[in-house]
Amino acid sequence: LRAVSCPWFGIDLDPAAVLRDRWKIDQVMDRLGQQIRHVRGRDAQAGHDKRTRPTAIGQGDTNWRELLQLLDEAGYSGWITIDPLELSDRPGAAKAGLDWLKALEQ
Repeated sequence: LRAVSCPWFGIDLDPAAVLRDRWKIDQVMDRLGQQIRHVRGRDAQAGHDKRTRPTAIGQGDTNWRELLQLLDEAGYSGWITIDPLELSDRPGAAKAGLDWLKALEQ
C-alpha cells in the first residue's frame, strides 16, 4: 500500500473480519493504521476455527473501546459507517450500534 503512495487508496477496516483474522486488532493497527480510510461499523461473535456470527455493534467480541483508541492514536479522523446488512432487524441493529458507540464517548 505504501508503494502506491496515493492518498485515496487505503484500507476499509472491517472489525468483524478482524475477528476471523490471525492478527489481533493491535497488530492490524500497528501495521496498517496509517492506511485506514474508512471503518465499517460491524461486530460479530467469534466462534470455533475463526468463524463468526454477525451481531449488532456492542453485542459481539469486538473491543470497540480499544479499537476507537487505536484509531485515535493512528490519527484516523474518517467515518465509521454502521453496516447491519447481515442482520435480520437492520433498523434496530443500526440504532443499537449507534447508541453503543455514542455511549463510549461519555
